[in-house]
Amino acid sequence: AVASPRLRQWTARRLSGHSRGSVARLFDAVGRSTNPAVIADLLQGFIEGLDTVNVETIPESARTVSVRLIEHDARQVRLPALTVAAAIGDEAAVQRIRHVLHDGKQDEPTRLAALTGLANRTPPQFADDLRSLIASAQLTTAALRVSGGFNNAALLQTILTRYPKFSAD
Repeated sequence: AVASPRLRQWTARRLSGHSRGSVARLFDAVGRSTNPAVIADLLQGFIEGLDTVNVETIPESARTVSVRLIEHDARQVRLPALTVAAAIGDEAAVQRIRHVLHDGKQDEPTRLAALTGLANRTPPQFADDLRSLIASAQLTTAALRVSGGFNNAALLQTILTRYPKFSAD
């Protein structure tokens, strides 16, 4: 029997918060799979369970797999991989994903996946990233939604300065 996408996502979500060993087994399965739909479903389930994950205890093997999948041939894998790698990757991965976030040559879904992952992680410079996006009118709506959780004077000033130029979208 073949597992449905919803069952794969549910399983990954449950495993994500269970234990370090469960996360290691999940990412071992992700790393061994050759089916982009299976990989994407497992990554999406992990993303849905991120709020139960202690990033400090993520096995290095999971970090390695997530960063490797950023370069996957299938877009359906790359997008959730960006979100996962931003949330659990090492500092080099975070910097790489920040570059994707600010790269205007990337398509919007790719940049939004990077934004989502960084929002889950909230690296120290993330308020500056949001400020930059809002000031340059890029991903404005998504950046504004994420910025609600920040008490940063420069970010607030940028929002107030740009407010008259915001569109209704």
